[in-house]
Amino acid sequence: MKYDNINYSLVGTFVILMMVVLGAVLYQLSGRQGRTDEYYGYYNNVSGVRYGTPIYFEGYPVGQVEKITPEAGDTGMRYKVSFAIRRGWPLPKDSIAAIAASGLLSDVSISILEGQSRELLPPGTEIASRDGADLFAAFNELAGEVKALTTGLRPLVQQLNDTLGTGAGPIVADLRALLGKLNQSAESLNQVLGPDNRREITQTLKNLNETTTDLKQTRAQMDKLLLEANGMLTDNRPEVRASARDLRASLQAVSERIDTIMEQMESTSRNMQEFSREIRTNPGRLLSDSPPADPVEKRK
Repeated sequence: MKYDNINYSLVGTFVILMMVVLGAVLYQLSGRQGRTDEYYGYYNNVSGVRYGTPIYFEGYPVGQVEKITPEAGDTGMRYKVSFAIRRGWPLPKDSIAAIAASGLLSDVSISILEGQSRELLPPGTEIASRDGADLFAAFNELAGEVKALTTGLRPLVQQLNDTLGTGAGPIVADLRALLGKLNQSAESLNQVLGPDNRREITQTLKNLNETTTDLKQTRAQMDKLLLEANGMLTDNRPEVRASARDLRASLQAVSERIDTIMEQMESTSRNMQEFSREIRTNPGRLLSDSPPADPVEKRK
């Protein structure tokens, strides 16, 4: 009997210790480690969020959800979620508390994305929030769109099947005509590229290559000539400038005396006209100064 009491006492002590350990483990898993600071955020959808939902800061557990309070507003219902975060934990002012899930079948959690601001949020203030994506709703919406697309494609596929099944549809006729034209074009191309024409085409390409070579040589010579001309102008630039000045002075002198020159030329032209008229009237003036005697006067 004495040994039974000892055994019962040991078993009871062991069970109590295991319960204490289990409670400590659950306490650690819940994120409540000592005193906490209160924060809150607003969400339009809190699917999967409840009391005790863990809160992670860049993947590190820092607290849990304490309370969810519905609030009606002008734009509809929204939910105020209160957070209990480890006291003294630095939260940048531009941090974002997003509802997230690590996997398709995993539980929902609050993931705080660290901001870049140097200013920290004081306890009791609002954290910028972001709703989580509802994967099942997205899959349902995608399934609906796929179903609608399938429903719209089914008549088109049936019509195409009926058209191709008859073998006399306009599409098949157009395709056959197109294939016939392509065959004719291919035959014409084979005739153009026959043995005789092939030699001529080869010779033409050879001539083009030779012409291209000659053009390259001509271009090289022109470049050389331009370089030489440029060098000549560079070397004789003072003489060219002097010649240009002299030419400018000569043109200026001519322009100043152009009226006198034109007057002399006009006078010379009148004299030439008078001389021509006199020669036509009396050609003997080329041989003597006096005109020939009149035949009538000779007979007298």
